[in-house]
Amino acid sequence: MIVLMALALSAASAKPGPDARTKAECALAQAVLADLAPSGDSAGNEILVDPGAEENGPSIFTLCPDLLKSLPVHVRTASRAEIARKADLTSINPVTIFGLDVPKISPDGRTARVSYFFTCNGLCGAGFQVRYERKRGIWKRVSQPKRMWVS
Repeated sequence: MIVLMALALSAASAKPGPDARTKAECALAQAVLADLAPSGDSAGNEILVDPGAEENGPSIFTLCPDLLKSLPVHVRTASRAEIARKADLTSINPVTIFGLDVPKISPDGRTARVSYFFTCNGLCGAGFQVRYERKRGIWKRVSQPKRMWVS
């Protein structure tokens, strides 16, 4: 009985790792980045990602910090303050800001909806949603991006 109690106490005090749902979200986000992240730096266009927390909860980059290592080489992270400064209408250099929401995985874990967006300095941008399916443990995009908003 003492051994069981000690095991219970050590298990309760152990720092929990990512749960299965978070691991699935991270695996899907990894596939999305490989599939949909901005593909190049054209004409000096700077591409930024804000890895900070979202208003409605943690960002995918907070939940899955290893994703930041998977960004294409021409994409870099930036603070919200830097993004706000560069996204200002008066900025003379083109800037693209890429954002990826935490994927919405179905209860059975086989399908998911992913929302992402691109904005730029000035009043431009677009948000998209795309569907993914998991087959044999691999996430594959099964729909074309659907535009959800544009400015």
